[in-house]
Amino acid sequence: MAKKRKIKNIFSLLPILVIVSACFYVFQIAQSAQSEYLINEKEKEIALLKKETATLQLNISQSKNLVNFEDRITEKGYDKIEKIDYLIIPSNSVATK
Repeated sequence: MAKKRKIKNIFSLLPILVIVSACFYVFQIAQSAQSEYLINEKEKEIALLKKETATLQLNISQSKNLVNFEDRITEKGYDKIEKIDYLIIPSNSVATK
């Protein structure tokens, strides 16, 4: 009689075990899907940042190019220097230690 009761208790716990296992499985699938989504979002962000980095590097290389330097100077309104005048300061007007 006790043996039948043990078997009956085991079979009554089996549906609970199946339900708990199913819930755990669904939870794991949900976590996996969420992780996959976050990974895909980060990969898209990385690709966008790589593209932006390439664009910025191109802009830097174009800015350092001496051929474009004269064009940028004229765009900003600077004129070409014809003559340079220097200020001559007498030595007695400079403070010394």
